[in-house]
Amino acid sequence: MKKCYDGHAVDFTTNTVTVTKKFMMNASQWGSAENNLMKEFQAYGLRIVLETRKPRTPKKTDKSKPALLTYAMMEAYIRMLDVADEMLSEFEVVRETAKSRRNRQQYVNDWFRKTFPRYDAIPELDDDNRIVYNPNASLST
Repeated sequence: MKKCYDGHAVDFTTNTVTVTKKFMMNASQWGSAENNLMKEFQAYGLRIVLETRKPRTPKKTDKSKPALLTYAMMEAYIRMLDVADEMLSEFEVVRETAKSRRNRQQYVNDWFRKTFPRYDAIPELDDDNRIVYNPNASLST
């Protein structure tokens, strides 16, 4: 059976044409391309079968996991820290290490979320308006 993406599929082994509901709606309009195709199918003696397809259900994503951050977002956050220099060097080491992994973005993202658990919280700023990095701070404070 030859599948077409314009709403119909012709199966010459069974002499049938399978059409979608949208194709049938368009075929009911006189002079439309679908109407002309239907006339051709009937002239060839093909049997027309209406097929109703269910819409595809979207893949369910795990809402409990936070979305992946881009390297640029991670680097921008690290540059705002009061210990930016040493954390940037650690970030580069983690990125290099991640190149040997299958899912490097996930590996770096996991490291970032573990190192900066308060990333999504309102930051605590010092006198120079830089984010104070406290690795021992809990999520509730």
